[in-house]
Amino acid sequence: MQKFRLDLENGLILSSDLSESKVAVIPDVNKQDMENGYIWYALPLIEINGEKIVLNLCFFQSKLQSVNISISNPELYGTSWSDFSEDKEKLRAKNTEKWLSDIGYSTGKYSWGEIWAGYDSKGGSGHAVVHYALEQENLNVDKYPLAGLRSSGSIANKYLPFNLVVRLHYV
Repeated sequence: MQKFRLDLENGLILSSDLSESKVAVIPDVNKQDMENGYIWYALPLIEINGEKIVLNLCFFQSKLQSVNISISNPELYGTSWSDFSEDKEKLRAKNTEKWLSDIGYSTGKYSWGEIWAGYDSKGGSGHAVVHYALEQENLNVDKYPLAGLRSSGSIANKYLPFNLVVRLHYV
Protein backbone atom coordinates (compact mmCIF):
# COMPACT_ATOMS: atom_id res chain seq x y z
CA MET A 1 0.00 0.00 0.00
CA GLN A 2 1.13 3.51 -0.74
CA LYS A 3 2.35 5.63 2.16
CA PHE A 4 -0.44 7.56 3.87
CA ARG A 5 -0.90 11.06 2.45
CA LEU A 6 -3.77 13.54 2.67
CA ASP A 7 -3.85 16.72 0.59
CA LEU A 8 -5.89 19.24 2.58
CA GLU A 9 -7.78 22.09 0.93
CA ASN A 10 -5.72 24.63 2.89
CA GLY A 11 -2.62 23.46 0.97
CA LEU A 12 -1.18 21.36 3.78
CA ILE A 13 -0.07 17.86 2.79
CA LEU A 14 -0.23 15.33 5.61
CA SER A 15 2.59 12.87 4.99
CA SER A 16 5.70 11.65 6.75
CA ASP A 17 7.55 14.55 5.09
CA LEU A 18 5.40 17.22 6.78
CA SER A 19 7.53 19.60 8.82
CA GLU A 20 6.48 20.71 12.26
CA SER A 21 7.21 24.33 11.30
CA LYS A 22 4.42 24.24 8.68
CA VAL A 23 1.91 23.00 11.25
CA ALA A 24 2.95 25.41 13.99
CA VAL A 25 1.85 28.45 11.95
CA ILE A 26 -1.65 27.20 11.06
CA PRO A 27 -4.25 29.63 12.44
CA ASP A 28 -6.24 28.20 15.38
CA VAL A 29 -4.00 25.15 15.79
CA ASN A 30 -3.77 23.93 19.38
CA LYS A 31 -0.21 22.97 20.42
CA GLN A 32 0.62 20.73 23.37
CA ASP A 33 4.32 20.28 24.15
CA MET A 34 4.76 17.17 26.28
CA GLU A 35 8.33 18.28 27.19
CA ASN A 36 9.72 14.83 26.36
CA GLY A 37 10.41 15.28 22.64
CA TYR A 38 6.74 14.83 21.68
CA ILE A 39 4.62 17.75 20.52
CA TRP A 40 0.94 17.38 19.61
CA TYR A 41 -1.04 19.68 17.33
CA ALA A 42 -4.84 19.61 17.16
CA LEU A 43 -5.80 21.06 13.78
CA PRO A 44 -9.00 23.02 13.24
CA LEU A 45 -11.91 20.85 12.11
CA ILE A 46 -11.77 20.24 8.36
CA GLU A 47 -14.15 18.71 5.84
CA ILE A 48 -12.73 15.94 3.65
CA ASN A 49 -14.80 13.75 1.32
CA GLY A 50 -18.07 14.94 2.84
CA GLU A 51 -17.12 14.28 6.49
CA LYS A 52 -15.97 16.67 9.19
CA ILE A 53 -12.61 15.31 10.33
CA VAL A 54 -10.65 15.83 13.54
CA LEU A 55 -6.88 15.59 13.00
CA ASN A 56 -4.31 15.46 15.79
CA LEU A 57 -0.67 15.31 14.72
CA CYS A 58 2.14 13.94 16.88
CA PHE A 59 5.70 15.04 16.19
CA PHE A 60 8.75 13.55 17.82
CA GLN A 61 11.91 15.61 17.53
CA SER A 62 10.15 17.63 14.79
CA LYS A 63 9.34 14.54 12.66
CA LEU A 64 5.73 13.56 12.10
CA GLN A 65 5.23 10.29 13.97
CA SER A 66 1.48 9.81 13.89
CA VAL A 67 -1.85 11.25 12.80
CA ASN A 68 -4.95 10.60 14.91
CA ILE A 69 -8.09 10.78 12.79
CA SER A 70 -11.75 10.72 13.72
CA ILE A 71 -15.06 11.76 12.27
CA SER A 72 -16.93 14.56 14.00
CA ASN A 73 -20.71 14.22 13.84
CA PRO A 74 -22.57 15.60 16.89
CA GLU A 75 -25.84 13.86 15.96
CA LEU A 76 -24.18 10.43 15.93
CA TYR A 77 -21.46 10.72 18.54
CA GLY A 78 -22.37 13.67 20.79
CA THR A 79 -20.21 16.62 21.74
CA SER A 80 -19.19 16.14 25.38
CA TRP A 81 -18.63 13.56 28.10
CA SER A 82 -22.30 13.90 29.06
CA ASP A 83 -23.13 12.45 25.60
CA PHE A 84 -20.52 9.70 25.90
CA SER A 85 -21.27 6.04 25.33
CA GLU A 86 -18.91 3.25 24.43
CA ASP A 87 -21.29 2.18 21.66
CA LYS A 88 -21.16 5.66 20.08
CA GLU A 89 -17.37 5.66 20.17
CA LYS A 90 -17.18 2.17 18.69
CA LEU A 91 -19.47 3.40 15.91
CA ARG A 92 -17.17 6.42 15.41
CA ALA A 93 -14.19 4.05 15.10
CA LYS A 94 -16.03 1.85 12.61
CA ASN A 95 -17.14 4.86 10.53
CA THR A 96 -13.65 6.39 10.63
CA GLU A 97 -12.16 3.09 9.43
CA LYS A 98 -14.72 2.97 6.60
CA TRP A 99 -13.96 6.60 5.68
CA LEU A 100 -10.25 5.77 5.49
CA SER A 101 -11.00 2.74 3.32
CA ASP A 102 -13.19 4.86 1.04
CA ILE A 103 -10.26 7.21 0.39
CA GLY A 104 -7.90 4.31 -0.29
CA TYR A 105 -6.32 3.44 3.06
CA SER A 106 -7.04 0.14 4.81
CA THR A 107 -5.99 -0.71 8.32
CA GLY A 108 -2.89 -2.88 8.59
CA LYS A 109 0.89 -2.91 8.89
CA TYR A 110 2.97 -1.68 5.98
CA SER A 111 6.65 -1.15 5.22
CA TRP A 112 6.27 2.57 6.00
CA GLY A 113 4.21 2.18 9.22
CA GLU A 114 0.74 1.16 10.38
CA ILE A 115 -2.91 2.22 10.16
CA TRP A 116 -5.05 1.21 13.12
CA ALA A 117 -8.71 1.94 13.87
CA GLY A 118 -10.74 1.00 16.89
CA TYR A 119 -12.02 1.91 20.29
CA ASP A 120 -9.46 2.94 22.90
CA SER A 121 -11.01 2.08 26.27
CA LYS A 122 -8.23 3.90 28.16
CA GLY A 123 -8.95 7.20 26.40
CA GLY A 124 -12.65 6.55 25.87
CA SER A 125 -12.54 7.36 22.17
CA GLY A 126 -13.07 5.74 18.82
CA HIS A 127 -10.60 6.84 16.16
CA ALA A 128 -7.90 5.81 13.74
CA VAL A 129 -4.15 6.28 14.00
CA VAL A 130 -1.68 6.47 11.16
CA HIS A 131 1.74 5.72 12.59
CA TYR A 132 4.87 6.36 10.55
CA ALA A 133 7.87 4.22 11.48
CA LEU A 134 10.56 6.42 12.97
CA GLU A 135 14.11 5.89 11.82
CA GLN A 136 15.87 4.80 15.00
CA GLU A 137 19.25 6.19 13.94
CA ASN A 138 17.81 9.71 13.88
CA LEU A 139 16.45 9.60 17.44
CA ASN A 140 18.30 11.43 20.17
CA VAL A 141 18.24 8.51 22.61
CA ASP A 142 20.62 10.24 25.03
CA LYS A 143 18.09 13.01 25.62
CA TYR A 144 14.98 10.78 25.27
CA PRO A 145 16.08 7.28 26.32
CA LEU A 146 12.58 5.76 26.18
CA ALA A 147 11.79 7.10 22.71
CA GLY A 148 12.60 3.87 20.92
CA LEU A 149 10.87 1.54 23.37
CA ARG A 150 7.46 0.02 22.74
CA SER A 151 5.18 -1.65 25.24
CA SER A 152 2.26 -3.96 24.63
CA GLY A 153 -1.36 -2.83 24.48
CA SER A 154 -3.19 -0.29 22.39
CA ILE A 155 -1.50 1.75 19.71
CA ALA A 156 -1.25 4.63 22.20
CA ASN A 157 0.75 2.38 24.52
CA LYS A 158 2.88 1.03 21.68
CA TYR A 159 4.01 4.35 20.32
CA LEU A 160 3.90 6.88 23.11
CA PRO A 161 6.32 6.88 26.05
CA PHE A 162 5.11 6.64 29.63
CA ASN A 163 1.68 5.34 28.49
CA LEU A 164 0.66 8.87 27.57
CA VAL A 165 -2.85 9.15 26.18
CA VAL A 166 -3.91 12.37 24.50
CA ARG A 167 -7.66 12.96 24.46
CA LEU A 168 -9.13 13.85 21.10
CA HIS A 169 -11.28 16.97 21.07
CA TYR A 170 -14.51 16.55 19.15
CA VAL A 171 -16.63 19.44 17.93
